[in-house]
Amino acid sequence: MKFFLIINRIFLLLCLILSPYLLAKEVLIGMGRSVPPYIIQERSIGAEYEVIESALAAVGHKLKPVYLPLARVEQMLIEKKVDAATPLIKRIDDKLCYSKSHIQYQNVAIALKRRNFQINHLQDLKDKKIIAFQKAGQYLGKEFADIVRQNPNYHEYPDQNNQIHALFSGITNVIIADKNIFQYYYEHSVRKESFEDYSIYPIFPPSNYSVGFVDPKLCEDFNRGLTIIQKDNTYQRILNNYFLPKGPR
Repeated sequence: MKFFLIINRIFLLLCLILSPYLLAKEVLIGMGRSVPPYIIQERSIGAEYEVIESALAAVGHKLKPVYLPLARVEQMLIEKKVDAATPLIKRIDDKLCYSKSHIQYQNVAIALKRRNFQINHLQDLKDKKIIAFQKAGQYLGKEFADIVRQNPNYHEYPDQNNQIHALFSGITNVIIADKNIFQYYYEHSVRKESFEDYSIYPIFPPSNYSVGFVDPKLCEDFNRGLTIIQKDNTYQRILNNYFLPKGPR
């Protein structure tokens, strides 16, 4: 009898030790193909990538990225072809579970300095030739969406590197991009030495993004993991590695 009691206690102890691993899940997360320095597909690194990876690892889960065009990211989640998707804007009118904000982007308007544009408000974009990132009309709010909807010279590019070259080649007057993505592609361009001076117009507020989940339990796990890495300073170390400021508040 005593022998069976000992075996039972050992079994219970093993269950407690192994439970995080037994419950571990490989989480399929849809994300943009390459939006450096946030997501760098070729090397499976980046500030946003590593924040998500670390938050999941902190609660025993493993990230499995599914790289997609930005326009397909949310749709794949709605169709439940992935467990989660990023970056998303929180909405109150759908059935997804949104995490706490895990990353902050800062979108700006950028133009060549010699054009001498005065861009202080969204309305100042009305008469400009513009190239933005995919789904910018959805991510940047109703006022921006209304303005560009009426602009026949507004376009969206899936590859943001092409935005930068369109700007410096004179194909467009203005590009709309996150300033860190712009800076990354600018610094890594083989044509950098031939680029003209440019002006940045900070006409957009910071964008705080979340990971959207189909399963509320996974969403809860991610939030717990995010809190853990924020408290132990893993989160800030990741941002510092990519020269990014503090994350969402």
